Amino acid sequence: MKLSWNIARRFLKSSKGQTILIILGIAIGVSVQIFIGSLIDGLQKSLVDNTIGSSSHITIVPSDRENFFKKDDKLIDRLEENEDLDIVSKSLDSSTFLSLDEETYPILFRGVEFEDANKIYEFDEKLVKGSLPSSNGEIILGKDLVEDLELKVGDKLDMVVPNSGIEEVELSGIYDLKVKAINNSWAVSSLKTSEEIFDKKGSLSSIETQVSDVFNADVIAKDIEKNLDDSLETTNWKIENEELLSGLSGQSASSYLIQVFVLLAVLLGIASVLAISVVQKSRQIGILKAMGM
Repeated sequence: MKLSWNIARRFLKSSKGQTILIILGIAIGVSVQIFIGSLIDGLQKSLVDNTIGSSSHITIVPSDRENFFKKDDKLIDRLEENEDLDIVSKSLDSSTFLSLDEETYPILFRGVEFEDANKIYEFDEKLVKGSLPSSNGEIILGKDLVEDLELKVGDKLDMVVPNSGIEEVELSGIYDLKVKAINNSWAVSSLKTSEEIFDKKGSLSSIETQVSDVFNADVIAKDIEKNLDDSLETTNWKIENEELLSGLSGQSASSYLIQVFVLLAVLLGIASVLAISVVQKSRQIGILKAMGM
């Protein structure tokens, strides 16, 4: 072994230009492979963060036609103790209408506990004017809807609530979630305000959660669903975003394919240089063989 090492070292030293070429080939090949892998992984992480980073990964909803279910504190405690879940947020949502100048505009009224909801949607960081609701009857609206209706912070608004009549609310702030569909349709308030407006005290429409391993959300959702009542079920982002998941899978596959071909090209290049080197040293190799090596 020592003799083989000494011979190899002498061959490397005898042709420094060729040795440097081989080392450069290996270094460039490895660098390109690492760069491509890091680039694809970074793009994938950025895409995931931008698309589902500010949304619920696993949502617990009623399994029947009912839009609401009774709040179960024991269930909430189990979810908060679940190590797979990073965030648990309760919400009470219902469709309603915003009445302005004898015209109505359909909106989704969302009642949340901002301490938890901010961890998912970051309402506190995405406010462009005003403040989050701090008392009953206050709401925040999206930037696009406010601009279309020419509203301003502090305005009193009437909401037409099915089966309840007209409820007055005050615009306390304006948010921008960078999604036009949400900015045009979500009216967000406290959970207590939503309970009072829709007369659903002690009820919820969904429990939203986020997980660390987003690509394992479907497996975690199945585990959670095993411990739920028959009246509840889970849905996850992978089911609701099949096209996005397909794109991410294709991106990963292309990343691995590119890295394999880069590695193959580098290996062929190094093998070619070494093959030429062997041909150049054929006489010396012949002498070594004649000596019994």
